[in-house]
Amino acid sequence: EYIVAATLWSLDPNDEPFQELPNHLVGNTIAESRVLENLQGLLDIFFVFPHLYIRKEGRYRLCFRLIKIFSPSRDSLIPTSSVIGTVFSNIVQVFLPKHFPGKSKPSLLMRMLVKQTNDLKSRNL
Repeated sequence: EYIVAATLWSLDPNDEPFQELPNHLVGNTIAESRVLENLQGLLDIFFVFPHLYIRKEGRYRLCFRLIKIFSPSRDSLIPTSSVIGTVFSNIVQVFLPKHFPGKSKPSLLMRMLVKQTNDLKSRNL
């Protein structure tokens, strides 16, 4: 089984990830793998974060870690895990409500995912 864990990072003067900010990210920071149709109609694996929020205004990068969960062995009843990949997002800009420039139109991929899942809520698709 695979999961992805999300963390939030501040930026240095060169817009590179600088420091993890554990108290700024709220919601479900872990996503389980889901098999869904991609834009070509083929089955793919997706990790969806339907309820993930950033508390403070600013510019950040999200860090996503792909983790493999190993089943417990005969010798140990505790499952183990291993990070097998890490990637940082593009810069995410968070606005105060009074400065929010407006909602963007959902992408085609977002519309496809909403049609296939019950826990993604989206308005005006």
